[in-house]
Amino acid sequence: MCLFGQHWSSTPCANDISGHSSPYCDSKTHKCTNIRPEGCPRVSTITCLRNDVFPDTSDCTRYYKCINSTAELLPCPENYIYKHGFGKCVFKLSNDECMTIDSCEFEDFVQEYPGDSSLYYGCKAGKSFINACASFEFFNTTSEECETRCKEIGLLPIPQNCVNYYSCKKTEHGFIAVEENCPSDYGFNPATLSCEKDYSLLWLLFGVFDGHGGGACAQVIAKRLFHYIAACLLPSETLQQYLFSLTGNAPLELITSYNDKFQFVDDVKEIYYKSFYNFIEDLKKVGTTETFDMKRALEQAFLRLDDDLSVEALPKDNKVNMKTLSVAMSGSVACIAHIDRQHLHIAHIGDCNAILGKV
Repeated sequence: MCLFGQHWSSTPCANDISGHSSPYCDSKTHKCTNIRPEGCPRVSTITCLRNDVFPDTSDCTRYYKCINSTAELLPCPENYIYKHGFGKCVFKLSNDECMTIDSCEFEDFVQEYPGDSSLYYGCKAGKSFINACASFEFFNTTSEECETRCKEIGLLPIPQNCVNYYSCKKTEHGFIAVEENCPSDYGFNPATLSCEKDYSLLWLLFGVFDGHGGGACAQVIAKRLFHYIAACLLPSETLQQYLFSLTGNAPLELITSYNDKFQFVDDVKEIYYKSFYNFIEDLKKVGTTETFDMKRALEQAFLRLDDDLSVEALPKDNKVNMKTLSVAMSGSVACIAHIDRQHLHIAHIGDCNAILGKV
């Protein structure tokens, strides 16, 4: 890129708004593209779900090193290739085969990585990727999801579940995982692999929404605001896992809704999905606090959703969508209550408030 007619600057091709990647630079069209030009090295991606080293599915002379959800792409020494079975670079022999994906230009796919059932790789949106399940999970090629695998008698956590757990039991056919639940007022601590009193019990979110000029805006924020709040409370590693799940066929559920009978029409559903996806990516970039801060989470969620409603109503490309415009024009007040065991947090916007009483 030539800046101010004086000097050249190098800048990488980045993801577009929908999360689709265009990592290659086409010297003929002078644009970023997801189609690899002839002679251009392939590019793959990885989402770090555990600290370990992993192969690069586009180039055997490189490998990924994941530390604290951050991946570093490292080269092997000259005449060496990365062998995942050894977990390191080894000298390349004449008969060594290199497992790489030749092209992602034609179709998407996902499958288990040879020799390691906890890894899976494939193509998505024109780019190769490799990802890992948790250390106690394996990749099920039928459901295309990570599932728990028992290797010995003991207890294992259930991802995104702080009340239930897996109990590994031995049978004549091997080990099986049986889902069980902790006693009342107890939660399962994955660090100690045991049920502990008052550990991460479920939070509750309640909301009352009243539209200014009709119910359009109230219905929309009632369905969206809780997701924004929940996302702001996720620790960095869980946020990374959730972001990756949004690109797959089975995204993780942040909240369980009750009395949710309102559904978005398809055209605004895609707009709202992009806004929320961008919000998650922004949270990932700035990082989330590892300590609980409800005040910060509520403020951040309220302000970002309010900003998203405005941008969706009057987008930068000036292509006005009358549905999103009517939502923003109608407006709404909101009052939120968050209950965490003996703690109560209240947030409101507009001319509304909450009263705490006793019957």
